[in-house]
Amino acid sequence: MKKSLLLICLALLAAMATAQVIGSKYVLDTNVAGFLIGNNRVLTVHIAGRGTQFEFLDIHEDTYSIKISKTGKIEEEVFTAFTEKYTKLHIPVAPVDTDIYRIAKDDLQIWMFRYMSSFSHGPLAIPFRLRFGASGPSLSAGGSLGYYIGYSWNVEPISITPLFSSGLSLIPVVDINDSALKSELGIYGVVGVAFKLYQQMQFGVLAGMDFVGKGWEYDWKPWISFGVGVAFIN
Repeated sequence: MKKSLLLICLALLAAMATAQVIGSKYVLDTNVAGFLIGNNRVLTVHIAGRGTQFEFLDIHEDTYSIKISKTGKIEEEVFTAFTEKYTKLHIPVAPVDTDIYRIAKDDLQIWMFRYMSSFSHGPLAIPFRLRFGASGPSLSAGGSLGYYIGYSWNVEPISITPLFSSGLSLIPVVDINDSALKSELGIYGVVGVAFKLYQQMQFGVLAGMDFVGKGWEYDWKPWISFGVGVAFIN
């Protein structure tokens, strides 16, 4: 039974990852050759220049199906080098157009492109909560909240992700300076925006509310959190 549940969970995670890849838009960071049309025996190798925008239509065992929405510029010397390479193999060469292509996975590796926009999801962590209540502000611990959903835009060199998260979590209910730290199970809701610089350093701002009950002073009172160099999202 446990093995079956594990397999189901792995299958769901794989399906979510595939759906996120297929639903995203990407741009090439380098010139790429190997785009093919159709299954004819006489093939033309198409070359895509840096800046070409595309999306994945399907993922097969050894190839991708790709739709190109905007072509990038190919420098003349680059196109000449590719042409000379494939001419020796008696294979015609042409630049890509806004069309549907297939390409071998070995010819389009992950370092060759980056996403432009996509749905995103994953664990959400915060460094602290600055709460606001009737008796004044209070600083409490942060930690892991739960799972967020958002939408990311890549505006090189910054990635911008507005996000939302809500659910059950262990919520710190005393000030961070209190020696007797205490957490209670409660409901939370949070919205915010996270930024990644060069896909590495993160900074962001979040705002939310918690509800624990039991007459807690900060039930449904707003809190904020922010930080630089903090891994808000993964």
